[in-house]
Amino acid sequence: ATNGYIWNYVIYTGEQDLTAGIGHAQTIVMKLLDGLDGCYRTVVADNFFTSISLAKYLLEDDTYLIGTLRSNRVESGSKVLEENLSRGEVYGLQNKDGIKLISHFNQLIPTPSTTSNSTSDETKPSQSSSRSREAIQCRNQQRHEKRKLKRRQHVIRRKLHHQWTIPQIKQYLDSLHVRHAYIPHFYNNILRLQFNNQQDQDFADSKLSIDIFDENHYKSFINDQAS
Repeated sequence: ATNGYIWNYVIYTGEQDLTAGIGHAQTIVMKLLDGLDGCYRTVVADNFFTSISLAKYLLEDDTYLIGTLRSNRVESGSKVLEENLSRGEVYGLQNKDGIKLISHFNQLIPTPSTTSNSTSDETKPSQSSSRSREAIQCRNQQRHEKRKLKRRQHVIRRKLHHQWTIPQIKQYLDSLHVRHAYIPHFYNNILRLQFNNQQDQDFADSKLSIDIFDENHYKSFINDQAS
């Protein structure tokens, strides 16, 4: 290619594929991003892959998402669909996670942003708009490195059954009230959980047994989700 290159690809082999089923689209995006996340990059996706949960997950990993969103996936942002817009008008909402839904010519574009932490019916100008691009990148990189260094100081490891996905692990941790800062992509079936402080790490260490992410616990988790 004259203006880019292929970083990764996934061949979908049908319903028997390990990535098929609930969360399939989000799992595919995360696999494609392996090695690229956490560096303030922007992902552009079509409406098959775009979802509020994906936008939130990527934001937590310092990655942004832009894409068209299907009307049955707007969740709490359904107010956007109720607006009757004239030609040339744009209406948007931003939730507490910094995810924007923008209605324009009957299309929804969720644009993850960190310009505000509150729900808003209007677009607010970014405080960094007047800064140079180089200064913004430098600031973001410094923040990113500080967060990475802090997280690496508080880590626990657990063996991992190969069918677990990161969204499933996050959901499981939430059900156990385990607060974590970051889940790096796993290798050699080892899960690393990073925490912001020693207190969260100690709580997780006491709550998560050595075999907590084995095959039996995975099957139990899946059965609980299906019931």
